Amino acid sequence: MSEWLSEKANPEQVPKAAPEKLDIDRFIGNGNFRDNAFAVSLLTPPPTSAEHSRKSYLETAVNSLTSNLISDEEQLNTVNHYATEFIKTTALFTPGKVGVFGTVALQGLGQASPTDALGAQAGDMALGMAKGGVMRGAFSVVGKNFSFAPTKGILIGTSVRAADAFFQRDLFTDPSAVRKRLGQELLNPQALVLDAAVFGLGEGLFGLGNKATAGALARNKILGSMSMGASFGMVGGGTGEIIRQQTAGEDLDVVAVVKSSLLQGSIDALAGGLGGKVGELSLSRATNIERATNGQVKEYKLTSGREALEAFRRNESDTATVLVRALGAPGEQPIQRMLVQRMDSTEAKLSPLAKTVDLIASCHPENLSAAERAKHVFPEATGRVWLLNGAVDTIAISTEHVPMSVWRNGGYRDPLRLDFGQTTINVMSPLLVGDPANPKGVESVEAWKQFDADLKLAKQAGIDGVSTDVWWGLVQPTEKKFNWSYYDKLSEHITKAQLKWVPILSFHSCGGNVGDNVNVPIPEWIWKKAADRTVSGKIDAVKFVSEQGNASNEFVSFWATPLVLDSYAGLMRNFQTQYAKLAPQISEVNVSLGPSGELRYPSYNSHDQGTGWPTRGANQGYSELAKEAFRDYVVARYGSTEAVGKAWGIENLTREAILPPSNPSDFFGRNHHKTMQYGRDYFDCYSQSLINHGRTMLGAAVNIFGAQEAPFHGIEIAAKIPGVHWRVGSRAGDSITFGDRLAELNAGLIRTSRNDWFSDDAGRGYRPILAMFKELNPIVPGRGSRVVPVFTAVEMPDGVDGPSVQSLPNTLAKWVGMEARRQGLTIRGENALSGNLGSSNNWNIAHALLDLPNQPGYYNGITFLRMSDVVNNAVARAELAEIIYAIRALEPQRKTGTGN
Repeated sequence: MSEWLSEKANPEQVPKAAPEKLDIDRFIGNGNFRDNAFAVSLLTPPPTSAEHSRKSYLETAVNSLTSNLISDEEQLNTVNHYATEFIKTTALFTPGKVGVFGTVALQGLGQASPTDALGAQAGDMALGMAKGGVMRGAFSVVGKNFSFAPTKGILIGTSVRAADAFFQRDLFTDPSAVRKRLGQELLNPQALVLDAAVFGLGEGLFGLGNKATAGALARNKILGSMSMGASFGMVGGGTGEIIRQQTAGEDLDVVAVVKSSLLQGSIDALAGGLGGKVGELSLSRATNIERATNGQVKEYKLTSGREALEAFRRNESDTATVLVRALGAPGEQPIQRMLVQRMDSTEAKLSPLAKTVDLIASCHPENLSAAERAKHVFPEATGRVWLLNGAVDTIAISTEHVPMSVWRNGGYRDPLRLDFGQTTINVMSPLLVGDPANPKGVESVEAWKQFDADLKLAKQAGIDGVSTDVWWGLVQPTEKKFNWSYYDKLSEHITKAQLKWVPILSFHSCGGNVGDNVNVPIPEWIWKKAADRTVSGKIDAVKFVSEQGNASNEFVSFWATPLVLDSYAGLMRNFQTQYAKLAPQISEVNVSLGPSGELRYPSYNSHDQGTGWPTRGANQGYSELAKEAFRDYVVARYGSTEAVGKAWGIENLTREAILPPSNPSDFFGRNHHKTMQYGRDYFDCYSQSLINHGRTMLGAAVNIFGAQEAPFHGIEIAAKIPGVHWRVGSRAGDSITFGDRLAELNAGLIRTSRNDWFSDDAGRGYRPILAMFKELNPIVPGRGSRVVPVFTAVEMPDGVDGPSVQSLPNTLAKWVGMEARRQGLTIRGENALSGNLGSSNNWNIAHALLDLPNQPGYYNGITFLRMSDVVNNAVARAELAEIIYAIRALEPQRKTGTGN
């Protein structure tokens, strides 16, 4: 360093400048435009031979090539000057990390000289690299945060001049000279005017050119870079020559101005184009090297078909045919024709165009034939495939599901999954529209009028479908007669509004629970029919009976499901026959599996006292059929009643003594549900009975709706799992203190024998219930109807209603979503309470759970209840718009005229 500092004081080592150059320097700022990326660097004339007595590393490298071709020293110096500036400008035009590192390195090599001592070389190299970093940072910050061209020009110009003036040797030997130079150059009015003029005129010319070419310049990054470089170069070269002539006191020489303008414009056009091309190749190959090692991403240059691809992105077509050239492999690859097609897991049929193309990009390549898979971009992949836009008309096809930020860091944007969206947003209709018994009454007419208005708003907002309860007690009041008149009208209104219909076959009653404002009991005849098939013939035998001795009328007991399965199936068949013609407008058939339509016991429902939120609830295993099922379960498990007694530590146990807990409060208080084998066995039976019921009902739905020739074949079959979120635990940061989880236990959702509550890998208790959904899905994708769980508490934050409640709804939603993902299930959600839809925070929580490109969510859709609470609430409309736009994989900006 001492050698480097001492060199500055040695007049023999300081090159002398020509007098004319000193005059120009005084006017335009000591020649500091030399390093401006947009050709302002070329405002000064080429250096004289005297100035080239000390060559930088970069100049030396260029000279080693040009000196073999050019013998005239003045001409050689001119070429070397323009060549080195061309190289620096190319780096500044190059996007991505390559451009950043290139700019820093080239500025360092352009400032250090091999003829200097090593200490001087190191110092100059460090100063040059620092200057390059500041220049590059200035371009990035100003470009992202300012749009007015003259302002950008002034800020970038002053930043460049400041960097050049600051990062010189006298920064250490004569700081006062640096301060003086900064003051002169940053406040130079002529330089500021020049900055504004160059950028203003340059961007104006580019805008006109882009408009004249219908946006071609902006779409083609290389052509756009060349055009921008040319316009700025021409303006900078011409203006620089005019200033030089004025400073020298010369008359205006138009020919010289034009010559300088054309020369500089040509050079910067080539530099801009080369920088764009280098960025394209380096970006493509870098990301390919980083990702293709695990077969996750393949990148292509899009040579034709951009308009078709954009139409595909806008959902205007399900296919797009494009011409592409593979990137990343050595040498230039041939142009190939690629078919991009949306394909769901329930489909396996490609467009006839597949026979004419070289490549296929779609989701679920595992569903294709061997010949079709051989053409697929990922012939060995399964499941989801994504399409992404890259820089300079590149695209990527990926099997990778990562946050948006990762793709953006790799130079890609707008990830679009190549299926039919999967992530859907539905709304739930009122429990009933008007009075089905008096459809022409004043109240009914007004209710239908409001319903139609809400449907119109829902369609405008981008909603996919409307979910409606199809009340069993309404459509089948007598065993052998169905009345579909109300649902004929309801479905007609929904489909005429161009919305999908999502019917819920509601085998439960309505009335007496949260949100119920109408009363629709299940058919009265079903109780006697089921009871007549029991040994005792008692109606309470086929109802849920709680530890309090109360019977529930909301749903036929799960232990009685085999007794009434023919009635459930009868309704399903009749419904399918009635609405076979509407199959294209039905996106999902939801099957009610328990109270409130959820797969759970009525452990916290109104038939019991003091069992609602946030208590543990009341156990529901005390009916005649429930007790007998428990006896059968444990005897089958251990082989005999005597073996059961031995396992439980009870001598002389009789079959009749195998009963549910006689004192539940003491049973739970002593933790016998976890510590005793009896308690673990009881809840194994209790939970398994719920799962068996779900399997039986959903299995019937799969056989009826998913049959190969069925009108509803391929339509998804869904069922709800409740979010029983209280008594789960409390959270402090990433740490969870678990509660007793008794509310979930008495609802039948989890059990105690698996020791899985504390493990993500084990599903936090929800693996068995989700495994039931998994086993009902088609063995061969595309052959039948997919079965989808719906979790019903996706909008609530952890800790709601205070620490004593130990509520973790958001954590619970993530646990269930994670386990569904592990099992390869599509899962959707539903909000718990319509009153939460007025809070942006609740919307943000639900939004974050969705399986979208910019977040690690798990849910493939949400149904919001109710429709009127969504479309008639300003907060809900605004938040819904954000979700809809994210789902559509559009640019992250709010659009107008869509329900805002």
